[in-house]
Amino acid sequence: MRTGLEFLCDVSRDEWLHVMMRRSRDDGVHVADYGLLNEGAQDRFCMHHRRESRVQRVG
Repeated sequence: MRTGLEFLCDVSRDEWLHVMMRRSRDDGVHVADYGLLNEGAQDRFCMHHRRESRVQRVG
């Protein structure tokens, strides 16, 4: 199952920050509150995302 966020696992850190800042403005999501601008946030997001997609495929 694709969520449309898979591309975030393949972008550079600069692009990740750009997307997160844009989401913060557009959606009113305070990405800094969630630690999404911190070092390693992209890696954690992708690890969680891959685990979730595996669970959905198996289940």
